[in-house]
Amino acid sequence: MKATGLYLLVAVIPVLVNSCLVVKSPPCTCPIAVLDWSNIDQFAGQSWYDYVVQRALTTPTIKPFENNCGTYIHCPRPYTLYDAEFVDVNDKRRPTQAVGHCDQKTNTWNVTDGLISHETTKWSPICVDESSLEFYPLQSKFPTFQRKNFALPKLTPLFFLHIPMIWMQQKCKK
Repeated sequence: MKATGLYLLVAVIPVLVNSCLVVKSPPCTCPIAVLDWSNIDQFAGQSWYDYVVQRALTTPTIKPFENNCGTYIHCPRPYTLYDAEFVDVNDKRRPTQAVGHCDQKTNTWNVTDGLISHETTKWSPICVDESSLEFYPLQSKFPTFQRKNFALPKLTPLFFLHIPMIWMQQKCKK
């Protein structure tokens, strides 16, 4: 029995000497819920909602980087990029892009547009055309327009998930 244990120990030593421990970082699980006409109604009642739904909307372009722990979001011109949690319609800046980094420990986004930064637990970007009104507010009790129904698929929140792994890797680069 001791001879078998000694034999296994001798057989395992070369493998351990020529390998190293690889530890993957925890997964990035910060959620992004991209907004457009298909899901903007979940924010009905917010102070900015009427302002936003009277204008043309489009879905922002999302480009993840750094193992999906960082994200670049961009709106085409003339659209302005807003985060649903931090909409200030009186702000004279008109950002068209933002960069967010996921803090893996707290699952919060650190978002900046180059001038202003904020933290959010759920990043909800939307592109709003500030240059013109698409829909006009009602001035009477009789409806004068109907909201356009776009045939867009319902978007669900995107979760950047990775499976954490630990393994032995042969011949590690130094």
